[in-house]
Amino acid sequence: MSTVDDFLLREYEDCKPSFSIPDNPFSFPSWKESVRKELRSKLCIPDEIAYDDVKLVKDEDCVSYRRKLYSFSLSGLVCPFYLLVPDKKPLGLVLALPGHGKGADDAIGLCGESYEKKFALKLCEEGFAVAVPELLGFGRMMLEGDDENSCHRLAVNLLFEGKTLLGMRVYEAYAVISIASGFFPHVKKGVMGISGGGTVAAFLSAIYDVDAVVVSGYAGFFITSILAMHHCVCNYVPSLLKSFELPTILASIAPVPMLWESGDKDPIYPQSAAMEASEIVNGCYRMLGCENKFSVDFFSGEHEIHGLVAYDFLKANLKLSD
Repeated sequence: MSTVDDFLLREYEDCKPSFSIPDNPFSFPSWKESVRKELRSKLCIPDEIAYDDVKLVKDEDCVSYRRKLYSFSLSGLVCPFYLLVPDKKPLGLVLALPGHGKGADDAIGLCGESYEKKFALKLCEEGFAVAVPELLGFGRMMLEGDDENSCHRLAVNLLFEGKTLLGMRVYEAYAVISIASGFFPHVKKGVMGISGGGTVAAFLSAIYDVDAVVVSGYAGFFITSILAMHHCVCNYVPSLLKSFELPTILASIAPVPMLWESGDKDPIYPQSAAMEASEIVNGCYRMLGCENKFSVDFFSGEHEIHGLVAYDFLKANLKLSD
């Protein structure tokens, strides 16, 4: 007798994604545009970013940098974000995307130690201007009465209305980097995200133009991560698997420089799956003649920011030519 486990596996195997990575560089640009269009459709993201009412809420002198809190309106929703500005000319602009936890405050070092290791603050200390969104469902962007996050209620309501929470987060994050880019118009812009923020980093970088991306604690396959065990409902997009497995989405980011971080003790995004997926994505970069633009940091650790390779990677790829 077939078990429910067998049923789920059979359903996955019967679902054949319609998008596969091209085998020649000439068809890649048009394929990449098709991927972007499909992802925007699946995530229910409008073609045009429409934000307004950008306001400076608070400006604090933190000795070696300034910590500014801004807000803006996106589809009638007031969205806050931090901008950390070093006291010297920025090396570049990085969009730092927190995962589940205490929101943007966690990433900028206002909440003590966590798996995020104050990575946004660390990026600023390394010399970058850093924009840190308060992603919908986290921190200040929770529903009234919620304690840890509002992912479940937001996600199921949005799904019922034909939208997705992941799409809203990507839309919001891109609005933030667009606003921040206006303050630093002559620098390159990168993206770095951990866990749920790594999810947003991956999808944002597949849809929009950035100059470098770090995906921490997310790369692999859907079948080995969000389909293999309990994950937050914010990860799920209706019928996404009919179009893509995760390595295909990640490969579409090429030829943009990309680094993955993956810990060998990560229980929810296994390093073994990231290793297998990296071979697929590396093959795409090799096919395009830019294998040196894709790298991985397989470190000994948990589901956490590592940073030892990532910060130097961003320095190398966001530095402007002299």
